[in-house]
Amino acid sequence: MAMALALLGVGLGLSIATDHHQGGPPTQSGAVLPALQLLHHHVARVNASGGDPTWTPHFDIIGAYEGPICETTPFWWPGPSPQRGMYLMECVCKGPIDAKMHPNSKNPYGYTWSHAEIWNTMYLGHSYIRIRDLATGAIVANISHSIGFGFGAAFVDYDHGTLWISATPYDRQHNNSTRPFGPPSTNCGHWGCGVYVFNSSDLVSWTRAKTDVNYSGPNTDIARVYSSPQHPVPPNLPPHRYVMATEMGQPWAVNNNLDGDLSHGWITLPTSNASGGAHACPSVRYLPSDGYYYTVSGGHTVALQRSRDLLVWESASEVFIQPSPADVLVATSVMATSQSNLEVSHAVQSIPLQRQWDHDSNDADLCCEAWGGASTAKGGPSTSYVIWGADGQGSSGFVAGPEGVAVVAVGNVTLDKLLQSYF
Repeated sequence: MAMALALLGVGLGLSIATDHHQGGPPTQSGAVLPALQLLHHHVARVNASGGDPTWTPHFDIIGAYEGPICETTPFWWPGPSPQRGMYLMECVCKGPIDAKMHPNSKNPYGYTWSHAEIWNTMYLGHSYIRIRDLATGAIVANISHSIGFGFGAAFVDYDHGTLWISATPYDRQHNNSTRPFGPPSTNCGHWGCGVYVFNSSDLVSWTRAKTDVNYSGPNTDIARVYSSPQHPVPPNLPPHRYVMATEMGQPWAVNNNLDGDLSHGWITLPTSNASGGAHACPSVRYLPSDGYYYTVSGGHTVALQRSRDLLVWESASEVFIQPSPADVLVATSVMATSQSNLEVSHAVQSIPLQRQWDHDSNDADLCCEAWGGASTAKGGPSTSYVIWGADGQGSSGFVAGPEGVAVVAVGNVTLDKLLQSYF
């Protein structure tokens, strides 16, 4: 494990303090009430099962739980600290104060209104990563050393009791302002500082390290790999316990560390050994029951693919996610604060006008690893979860409210069965 250093120390590892303040911006009650009435009217007209009649997902779209948010991973945490349950890793891009800082912004509503910059100026003008309780909507931790990072994805290593987040030091605020805990912005260009990992055993105290993955780009994701006599490691790949997907499936990387330390030991694979299987914003899972690596990826619609060797890929015959009328239902049954989140973020102004902005489904991620530490025998959920962004990705021209919402769906089977049902 990378050595934990004092904040002023120098090295790859950092012991990380967190800001636990859950605060948020005041509700704009005068503007929300009319929009809320429109929301109820609109939702009453939406088919509760959701979906374009030509598209039938294998899960139930519960609806929106938050206004615009960036990459999000749902995960099941086994406890005891914090308590066992479902959580979210959320990448928070821009806050409402940033709209005032950038008067040329095309859409002043297109920001995360629960951004930590509201109460802590250290976060002002930066993206960062936080942990959230899925059921209550409460913020568990804002990871201070992730300030100025983006494109995060989370993975629970149940074998070692650790949550890992892979991310790149690219500030989603698109500026060169100094990151309070580095690395220096002037050394990174667009996202030229490689892949970092954050890890925690309690979701509150974190360690950060730069990996030896030979990649400089946006999205990455990590999964645990369990090879077996029935499904051995394919001959084109080295032995590995972990796999990392990157944007567009080039490159892939693997890791075989027995101790589960993902800060080093990565082998970045040449494209002759592993390539493809991912579009934008990839998420990866490995199912030991069939020996396939599964990916979901895409920025307009989300595709599902699988491979036994990371070279030859099979695509599902159906689209995994696409824009749907159900995207704007209110997901109170999953996150209790969904309605208030949509009010505070002003997304209630956008919902009645969904057709003007809901053009893209992107940044999808999945839960839970029912074949491992999140099995029902160990207290894990008997259902599966899918999270994505429903929005226009800045190209719809919509400015009457936020240009998107965060959506959650639930499958009535475990994740392995959900993925396999598409093939």
